Amino acid sequence: QEGYGPDAMVVARSLVNGAIDLAYIVGADSEERARQWCAVGEKAQQNYREQFEEVPDRNQYLSRARIGAQPKDWEKMKIKKRAEAAGLEDLYKIAYKAGSSPEHSDSWSSIDYVEEISGGGLTVQIGPSEKGVSKALSASCWGLSEAFLRWCKFFGFDEDETVERVKKIAHRFSDSVGKRKARGSG
Repeated sequence: QEGYGPDAMVVARSLVNGAIDLAYIVGADSEERARQWCAVGEKAQQNYREQFEEVPDRNQYLSRARIGAQPKDWEKMKIKKRAEAAGLEDLYKIAYKAGSSPEHSDSWSSIDYVEEISGGGLTVQIGPSEKGVSKALSASCWGLSEAFLRWCKFFGFDEDETVERVKKIAHRFSDSVGKRKARGSG
């Protein structure tokens, strides 16, 4: 809304990541996959604490033994593979990857902040602009709609009017991707 599209892509990528993880979790073996997902987070928290020599909280939800076993299963399945398993390859290829650039502050994302000055030279644009706004909004909408659809399907809310409207939104993105692929413009 304020014109900070490249910055908003970081948030959009997080939403897309959450949608992919949710879709993977509810796709099959939901309880086990949810436990694995939680164990990865718990392991990361405990590793963080240990680097400061803090004693892990023994009253945590997950035991140390489960933390050691379950994250390995989740970590074997990288996000690209989770997206493929959940049928969200296009969401990964388009929205997640586009958000990875600003997330990691690489040269691709930096281009959104650099502008040529008439007469030569470059300037860094740090204020609001139109750059990347529609990309960030599209990625966010697509990620949220996919998460909503997977959640509704998991709980059996498939026939609702709202679900049908969200399906149209989500499919509009994937249909436009399919049309670009068919034309050869990727």
